[in-house]
Amino acid sequence: MSKKKEEEEPQAEDLLKEDQDAAKEKAKKAKEKSRKDNDNVPLPFLVEFAITFSTALLIVADLAIAGLSFLSGASLMDILIRTAVTTVVLGMLLWFFTMQVSNGALQAAYAEQKEHEKSSAAKKSATEALHELEG
Repeated sequence: MSKKKEEEEPQAEDLLKEDQDAAKEKAKKAKEKSRKDNDNVPLPFLVEFAITFSTALLIVADLAIAGLSFLSGASLMDILIRTAVTTVVLGMLLWFFTMQVSNGALQAAYAEQKEHEKSSAAKKSATEALHELEG
């Protein structure tokens, strides 16, 4: 009889260990799935447009400065310096513009989320009050 109990106990421990391993695997998969979902979140159109517009404007400005400097007969070093200065100054201005647009979009999303949470809480409390009146 004691041999049977000894044989049953390891089986129970094995089953428990298998269940724990399965739970760990499920948790890993859920974590990876949530991470993948967060990576695939699209940017709002305005933010996407601001980033694209800034990049395109910077490239066009650099090409225009380099081309006009070349046509005016500037040396290669002058062209390089003018283009570098244009990239730094205009890049900083466009970065500031894009940052402001992104922060504005983020603040709007937070405000919308808070409004949604408030309305959900109000609906929930109204539903609970109705159930209390009915009960």
